[in-house]
Amino acid sequence: MNIRSFRIRKYRNIEDSGDIELLDRLTCIVGKNQSGKTALLRALHKFNPHVPDPYDIRKEWPREQRAQRDGKQVVCEVRFELTDAEKARLAELSGRPIAANEVLITKDYEGTFAVRLPDRPGDAPGEQQRAHEYLLQQIPTFIYMDDYKSFRGRADLVAIRHRLHDSGARLGEEDETFLMILRLAGLDLDRLIEQGASRDEHVLHDRQLDLQDAAAALTGKVAGRWAQNAYRIQFRTDGQVFFTEVEEVGKNIGMIPLEEQSKGFQWFFSFDLHFMHDSQGTFAGCVLLLDEPGLHLHPGGQRDLLQRLDAYAAKSPTIYSTHLPFLVDLREPGRIKVIHQGDARAVVSDDLGASHREERLALQAALGMQASQSHLVAERSLLVESVDDYWIVSELSNALERAGEGALPDDVMVTAAGGPSEVVHTASFMIGQGLQTVALFASDEAGRHAEETLRTKWLTRYDGTRSATLLLGDAVEAAGGDFTLEDLFPEHYYLSKVRGAHAKRLRAVGKDESDITLSGTGPLLPRVARACETLGLPFDKSSVAKLIRKDLMRVAKAQDMPRGTADKARKLMSAIREAFGEPPS
Repeated sequence: MNIRSFRIRKYRNIEDSGDIELLDRLTCIVGKNQSGKTALLRALHKFNPHVPDPYDIRKEWPREQRAQRDGKQVVCEVRFELTDAEKARLAELSGRPIAANEVLITKDYEGTFAVRLPDRPGDAPGEQQRAHEYLLQQIPTFIYMDDYKSFRGRADLVAIRHRLHDSGARLGEEDETFLMILRLAGLDLDRLIEQGASRDEHVLHDRQLDLQDAAAALTGKVAGRWAQNAYRIQFRTDGQVFFTEVEEVGKNIGMIPLEEQSKGFQWFFSFDLHFMHDSQGTFAGCVLLLDEPGLHLHPGGQRDLLQRLDAYAAKSPTIYSTHLPFLVDLREPGRIKVIHQGDARAVVSDDLGASHREERLALQAALGMQASQSHLVAERSLLVESVDDYWIVSELSNALERAGEGALPDDVMVTAAGGPSEVVHTASFMIGQGLQTVALFASDEAGRHAEETLRTKWLTRYDGTRSATLLLGDAVEAAGGDFTLEDLFPEHYYLSKVRGAHAKRLRAVGKDESDITLSGTGPLLPRVARACETLGLPFDKSSVAKLIRKDLMRVAKAQDMPRGTADKARKLMSAIREAFGEPPS
């Protein structure tokens, strides 16, 4: 069966999405944060998930309607087109031809399916039951992805096995990703360890052959997917330490450890591996649902991702959500759906102009932009260094707006560039197209260097440009020294989020949250990184930013922010508005 449309009702902030027609095998859901993109994909995913994931009426029913909860409420209905083979099989089951070309299947909060086949009212109950059971077996599997972590490529085999079999230990995300790669490559963890412990040269030779065969097999599965270069994978071991290396074909620089490759390369490599794992190595009979892919990619990588999504959609229908202008292809308007808040509820529309005033921050770039050489950009953009910065700046602005205070201009699109140097690269392109861009840099060594480069080597080339650069420390009137977005928050508050984000990893190494302590004074980031490094933990900055983002999303009044944060946020928004040539708030 081929999916043709779907509709979501009474799920989180979605009252009724309306019928969402899928006119193309690739569909793009465009909307700002908290517009309902994730809820839409989650509800569809639970219709027939790859791994059991039932609807939960206690958590997912619209909050303000709790008294009206009803387990019989249909959450998701999906319209499928029947293939000729399916129509023939239905005719066999009922003993007569079937004229219907489509079937509508619904699923309620209790997990009950209902099947509606047009033109079959005369079927006997037994025939109808057999037809329904057959159709339910043909429903495609829905694969949902929202976590696109890169694999670093190095693993301690013995330590992972200990965590895997010790009931008191916990597998970390790196462990789970590594075990996934072993499964994809056809390698056995216990066998690798046993071979590594042997002193027999024949056993060690067999181990190396196993690694070579596995690497060749995995290369065959992913070769050619990377848009910029072909590559070859190699596995090797040093005792019980496992290494993943990659050679970019044609560069004559040999094998390089995966962790030393570019961030974009690591992202696409891991992206493919997770997809192959979640779909059991094939896309047959799957619908792929991707929530905000490509956040960590620079604009060039995002354009490569669009090509990749086309390739996936050729094999399986693919639906993805985004707020990124480089992932919205206006050459294919039939693919684009806009989600926005209508009467306090998420509504999905085919009308590309259906955005309300409050959604313009995320949609201006996708709906009111100029295109040049397939680059889609907003008329006015605020460039920040990372996805973490995007989350914090956007949510600080949203919180101030809810409190009735000055926020970002409505038509400014916040875009994460992927690092200070990428801010320079992306800003120079936008400014060259005559677009107004404000580039916000952290007040640290890398940020100051990138800001000076953009200001002195690029802005000076364009007479009359309205674009500008902004150092964070200057914006919030910080007293000298380094200053990053994390320093907008009190030390005790940020430390509490660091502890919460690393709690599982701490337990895995026999520590607890109180073991993370900060020493000295100065900017938070280097002190937190040192504290984690002392405990043998990698500092997961993004997980901390996610926890802070959740807190900010709940802020109704400025005084609900951590102490001192609101004042810094006001200064930041005022400085950004001034940089765009608007009166300070």
